[in-house]
Amino acid sequence: MRKHLPLFSRRAAFWFLGLALVVASVLLIGTDNDDPKVRQAQNVAPVLRVGTSHNLALHWKKAKSWADYLDSQTHRLLEASSMSFWERWRKDINLSRMRYMYSEATLAHIESMTHLFQVRKAAGGFKNLREFDFQNMVRKSDYLLSLHMTKECLGWSTRKDVPEVLKAYHLERSQFKDADNPKYGRVPLSDL
Repeated sequence: MRKHLPLFSRRAAFWFLGLALVVASVLLIGTDNDDPKVRQAQNVAPVLRVGTSHNLALHWKKAKSWADYLDSQTHRLLEASSMSFWERWRKDINLSRMRYMYSEATLAHIESMTHLFQVRKAAGGFKNLREFDFQNMVRKSDYLLSLHMTKECLGWSTRKDVPEVLKAYHLERSQFKDADNPKYGRVPLSDL
């Protein structure tokens, strides 16, 4: 009996391994028919667009991430601007590249804020905490866009649609009024 036990356990192990391979291959390949039937058109309502909550979350995340990036790069760009040519050369800092990257990030932030304003307008405003967060985001965005460095760096962009992006942003931003602070309705970058 003792001699048959290792033989039995080896057979059971091989049987279990074979079963696991078969199950894995069936799961990998699938049991569906390889000849799918084409779905016929039906007279039903069209598929709805992406919901406003998903749209809001997407644009909110993009606008916030671009604002945080711009906020972090502002200090680095100011520091690099204050250095002499030789200091920048010694530290291997390319100021024109930094300005170009800052301008592209600014344009991406402006586009995401424009979309966020449009989503907010389509939703009819936000409720409570979301509205508070939105107004804080607008204040942070206005601060970043009102910096002289931002206006200066926008000239470094190679995009051809800069005037259209700024025009769309001005249109959406001018329609937004801060309920708590009416004098706060000044649009940044309005002199460009």
